[in-house]
Amino acid sequence: MLSLADLKALKLYDLHVHIGPEVVPRRYSAASLAQELAAVDMGAVVKNHFVPTTYLVSGVAGPETLTPSVTLNVFCGGIHMDALRSAASGQKADTQQRDPDKARLVVWMPTLSAKAHLDYYGRDLDPAWGVSPEYSMGRDDARAASVLDEDGSLTDDSRHVLRAIAENDHVLATGHLSRPEIFAVVDGAIEAGVRRIVVTHAWFPVNGLDVEDQVRLSRLPGVYIEHCWFVSLVDGIPFEKYVESIKAVGADKTVLSTDGGQMVSDPIPTAWRRYIGELQRLGVDLDAIRLMASENPRRLLFGDPE
Repeated sequence: MLSLADLKALKLYDLHVHIGPEVVPRRYSAASLAQELAAVDMGAVVKNHFVPTTYLVSGVAGPETLTPSVTLNVFCGGIHMDALRSAASGQKADTQQRDPDKARLVVWMPTLSAKAHLDYYGRDLDPAWGVSPEYSMGRDDARAASVLDEDGSLTDDSRHVLRAIAENDHVLATGHLSRPEIFAVVDGAIEAGVRRIVVTHAWFPVNGLDVEDQVRLSRLPGVYIEHCWFVSLVDGIPFEKYVESIKAVGADKTVLSTDGGQMVSDPIPTAWRRYIGELQRLGVDLDAIRLMASENPRRLLFGDPE
């Protein structure tokens, strides 16, 4: 396993870390995560299923350490401009300032309230995740969100959100959408002018993507395929599948993330050391890992994604 000094030298930027407070118990607050990452020269995009993390990171750390996000679950306003307005409202380093800061956000399509998620799990929150049963809602009672109308076309609200993401040059992540939704929203995003797109944890069973799908999506402008450490552990996806995709897609259009922050998961630096070790064991060299886990994420967040 890499030493902490070797990890620090990679200057990783994790595109997918969960923080609390949240209904789901979390390992980190924004402050505790920032402290842990700073010790190893890492940064992370911080995610919460229930609130925009702009509010949680305000005054805690700059984008070199923590990048905020909003997840378009019904709890946050859904696939609607209200969710983006709410997130922007929290982008203020000083509570007394008039206008929000013009910082880049990651905008995730729905996760827990995605129709595909509810259909797959039968509920939004699984009590196995440490959630008290009274906070979990079954599929028949939950408000499901989809980017598609009944005729299979993007909803007007989805198109409005995609235009806003393009106008603000934010990063779009596909969340827990189904395969047809992912293709529709990526095509719609590119048409709207979105330049920064992440296909979220591409092997997540809810997504229903195979290698050919991942290759097809990765060939579109600004689209990167994400592979997450925690998805392998929880959903039993062998790391050989990750390597298969990396070889087919190419490291230049792939990003690696932990999807960490759960109480049962390792601390983020430890997760990375284990993740990198598994990939090296399967023949992925350290230069490719640096590209996927440092250079590509930083290009998506701070540079030219093309």
